[in-house]
Amino acid sequence: MLVRSPNDRDWRSPKTRGYEDEAKLRDLIAGSPSLLPGVDERRVAVVTELRVPAVGKADVVVVDADGEITIVECKLAKNPEIRRWVIGQAFSYAGGLWRLGYEELERAFAARNVKLSAPFTKDADWDETAFREAVAESLAKGAFR
Repeated sequence: MLVRSPNDRDWRSPKTRGYEDEAKLRDLIAGSPSLLPGVDERRVAVVTELRVPAVGKADVVVVDADGEITIVECKLAKNPEIRRWVIGQAFSYAGGLWRLGYEELERAFAARNVKLSAPFTKDADWDETAFREAVAESLAKGAFR
């Protein structure tokens, strides 16, 4: 992409600022999950460094009120693994979460001091049974973003 400032005659590449610390990028995403494709402004449960059985720690996992699950792996552009490994790593996390039960995911969130259902309990139209079923279905199908 090229840009031109009002005082310039020539087009140039824009100045960009990258993150120098994956943890800062992770925390930005966790603090503003609606920045992610498919995650809207509604309440969500967010956890960082979620331990995924037999795989490792996923940087960010987001669960919305409809039981849809988003898995995020943060890599800096300067990281040589960004192109090759990040996709495989995200698939590994998805594979580790696939077929977990709701209670197992709930315990994994609790291990990070986050109650999976807490963000939704204040919504008058929220149905905990439907939420549990939707999350369980996402896990059973391996339906993740």
